[in-house]
Amino acid sequence: MAIVIEGRTKCPLCSRTVSDRDEIRAFTAFLPKQHKLWRYSDAAFHEDCFSSWEHRRFFEEVWDARNDLWSERPDVPHDSSEARDWYSEFTSSFNDLVEQLSKKHGIS
Repeated sequence: MAIVIEGRTKCPLCSRTVSDRDEIRAFTAFLPKQHKLWRYSDAAFHEDCFSSWEHRRFFEEVWDARNDLWSERPDVPHDSSEARDWYSEFTSSFNDLVEQLSKKHGIS
């Protein structure tokens, strides 16, 4: 999850500081590093800024799809071969999904 430090964290859309009085929307780093919008995927936004952002629908759709895929992870030790195999498949599937949704939303 994005680290929010009151009085220091800036909304990446408006560059204003996020305060403890603000409604915010925060995300963990979830987009592949090579994605055009990667820098926004580990950030905290003012709710008003996020709700009017041109890429909001894309972000929400990818975030929800990622969480759906992530919820299917096996309940096994993280260092097991089953977990490593699942994570490799998850990464491949998720990257394909991000590419498809980027095209759908006109993000290249």
